[in-house]
Amino acid sequence: MERETQEILSGRAYVFKRDDTPFWYAAAFLNGKNYRHSTKLTELTSDIRDAEDWYISLKSKAEAGVLPHITPRWVQGHEIRLRVHLIPVLGDTPISKIDSAKIQEYRVMRMTPKEDKNPHAADNRPHKAGKLPAAKTLHNEIVTLRLVLKAALRRRLINVHLTNPP
Repeated sequence: MERETQEILSGRAYVFKRDDTPFWYAAAFLNGKNYRHSTKLTELTSDIRDAEDWYISLKSKAEAGVLPHITPRWVQGHEIRLRVHLIPVLGDTPISKIDSAKIQEYRVMRMTPKEDKNPHAADNRPHKAGKLPAAKTLHNEIVTLRLVLKAALRRRLINVHLTNPP
């Protein structure tokens, strides 16, 4: 939960402090993306100077076309979650049929202990029968599924009904 916020550089960026840390952070929205940076400072005046320097550097990188992009590891994580967990379970389901009930079924299935190793896993780790995925693992799988559904929505493969059906 953010508790203190202050605009800098005429509103092009801002600094904020969360309740769970003594440090200030800088944030800006640039070229359609949010960027955040920990100043690792606890004094607001020092933080503002650091945040302004960070924003100027970020803006320079944007103008030079060298802003940080999505990391290959982030993409690889989504590919693995799709290959190992989501596609084997939901792959035959038409994307228009994936609704909240189907997602809940997926969650229940994932939280059911498995005796055999997942045949889609490409690792060489020994299988631990009955071990359930961590909450964060399941969360990441749902995030991956959400990204797929958002992509389908953008491509008009599915639509969202904003009103209740008759």
